[in-house]
Amino acid sequence: GTPLSTRFSLLIWRISTYKTLEFLIIVNPASGPGPSGSQPDTNYQVCISQLRTIGAASGVNVKILGYVATGYGSRAAINIATDIDTYVGWSGAYRPEGIFFDESTGDPALVSQYQEYASYAKTGLGSNAY
Repeated sequence: GTPLSTRFSLLIWRISTYKTLEFLIIVNPASGPGPSGSQPDTNYQVCISQLRTIGAASGVNVKILGYVATGYGSRAAINIATDIDTYVGWSGAYRPEGIFFDESTGDPALVSQYQEYASYAKTGLGSNAY
């Protein structure tokens, strides 16, 4: 199926029904954004645009977040930056408003590294990015 298949109809209904609830929707087209410099496939482009349209009609209650794996602190920072840059390069119609950093670690020694990732994402996506 596609992202627009019936499995999304319940999500779309909930966005329209629960207008005061904020929906943070994580998109993960290819265990991240896909190859460096790529755009998401047409299904994701259409789906994200539709979710934004429905969210705007419901009081702007939808935020799209791009998925980035961090390997529990072991993934190379350059690869994380490349994923962020790829999301930043997506067309504005479907560019995420923030990044979801998955596989994070509770290691206090790596907190500053994750803060750097978040700062880097905000540099590309804007200071209000999630």
